[in-house]
Amino acid sequence: MKFHHKLFSWANNTKPSSQPYSKVLKKDGVTTATRSDVAHEWFHTVRALILHCVLSVFITLYMVCYISGNYFNTQGHAVLVQNAEGFQLPFTLTQSDAVTILSSLIVIQKWALTAWVAPLCWRIAVLLMERHGLRRRDLKALIGYRLLTPHTFLKNVPTFIIGTLLLAGLVANLVSPVLTGSISWTQSRVYLTNSNISSIELIDAGKNESIPSWYFDEDEKLTRDGMAQKAVGLASLTWRRGSPTDDYRRISNSVELLKEHDTVERVILPYFKVHSIDWITDKKDVPGHVYRKDGKIDFDEPFHSGPCSVHLYYVGTVALLNNPNHPTDWSNDPMEPQQIKDKRLLIFWFGQGAINVTGGLPHNVYVDTYIDSKTQISHHYAYAWVKFTAGAGKCTEYRCTMGSPPVIRHADPKKIRSEKHLFTFQALHMAPAVATILVSQNSTVPSSWTDPKKYITAVLKRSYSAAWNIIMEEIGQSTVKSNYRTFRRSLVASVDTSRVYSWLGIQLSITFLSIVFLILQSRLSAIPLVGDASLTAFYLDTTSLPESDCVHSLIDGALVVHEEGDRLRIKVDEEL
Repeated sequence: MKFHHKLFSWANNTKPSSQPYSKVLKKDGVTTATRSDVAHEWFHTVRALILHCVLSVFITLYMVCYISGNYFNTQGHAVLVQNAEGFQLPFTLTQSDAVTILSSLIVIQKWALTAWVAPLCWRIAVLLMERHGLRRRDLKALIGYRLLTPHTFLKNVPTFIIGTLLLAGLVANLVSPVLTGSISWTQSRVYLTNSNISSIELIDAGKNESIPSWYFDEDEKLTRDGMAQKAVGLASLTWRRGSPTDDYRRISNSVELLKEHDTVERVILPYFKVHSIDWITDKKDVPGHVYRKDGKIDFDEPFHSGPCSVHLYYVGTVALLNNPNHPTDWSNDPMEPQQIKDKRLLIFWFGQGAINVTGGLPHNVYVDTYIDSKTQISHHYAYAWVKFTAGAGKCTEYRCTMGSPPVIRHADPKKIRSEKHLFTFQALHMAPAVATILVSQNSTVPSSWTDPKKYITAVLKRSYSAAWNIIMEEIGQSTVKSNYRTFRRSLVASVDTSRVYSWLGIQLSITFLSIVFLILQSRLSAIPLVGDASLTAFYLDTTSLPESDCVHSLIDGALVVHEEGDRLRIKVDEEL
């Protein structure tokens, strides 16, 4: 305790406070005051400090709890969202509003800091002059720049604390860029849940117990060929050459009013997944059913067993042959939901004469060459065993998103599961005809030159999906309702909390050091300066001090302040 007393005390080298100044502290000579008067004066003294502290904490909470991770409109407070119907969102702050509020809070907080630090300089000046005195230049530095000179700053522990307080006040006024620069803005989408949004209707085969009989009529062959052509058109809208090969997509006119990135709650998608492609490397491993009785390659078999006629084949065509152990024909549809898991032989026609569509086949793959007896042109084929699963996949929990044009695709292909569907059988038989046209157009499948496996996977998957899609659109006799979520484009704020808390630490250091100073002042000074200290200079009697030796002095004499009515007037008295 003795050490504490010595550490925070000066030598008593000053005289008692002057009588004129004492009169200032005692209103009209009254020396007694009630506790409420004292409390009121103390509150009046520290109210700017309290306001600064409260605003600093509030700004921090505003940054961390409100701005951080929140979404703000970029244009307008009530955004009109375009969807199947169109509706207006409730009032929401824009980015400029959030930044304006922050800037306004910082301005008010700085004003409170100035309101505390400015009169604080006079309190410090009176305390230092009372205890051990100040040199003229030290007083100028304190009043003019709100800083202590190094000589005074390092004099003892109390002056070090006071100097640190003044330095912290200067730094606190300059560190607002640390706070404002902690916000980074990223454009994002905010999905909306609104009970007033009506559901959409998607074509479904849920109530179909069978495929309509007209589909199997021989007279409807032209209609089925037209369906294959339309399927290719849907495929060209659904995929591009660079589209991923592992996703699942469906296109439907029912969702044309939705916009890109909207999410659909429930929808059935065509499902076709290639599990493996194993190239045949030895001729003896080629099964006998590949060849006709005349020895030619039976490349036409999968096309003849389908519902559509195919007259032309192009280099790059892939043919997935029927399983000879379980041969099927499109007209013998079992009329029941199916999920087909099979391993079938694939024929890849990759070359004709000098034309070769791929350079990525393994070096040891077996190449079967057939020479046309009429044209003497050679045709080159490669064989592979393909394991696949065909069916339909159910997309739930808003995992399907809208593309552009109105394409529904699964946002996470790994989470979709295959299930049985009524149209699986017919889609698998129509797929070869669709694949032939896709290859001829060469606009919706990736290049086959470097990665033939990727090319084959894309052709098989996209041809099946397009066939399933057109069958669903043309034959589906029922609809199913599904909810959807639309979104608004917003800016999401990311706040660097370490910078925010650093700023708060600097601001709260003002509070802590100010409390320490007030304790020092109450213990070490006989002049507490409780109340408004901004007019302290008016109560200083400096007539006994020598005038400044500056050759460019402000005035010759002294400024005398006197009162006229309710106003303070000033004049120069050259005799003082």
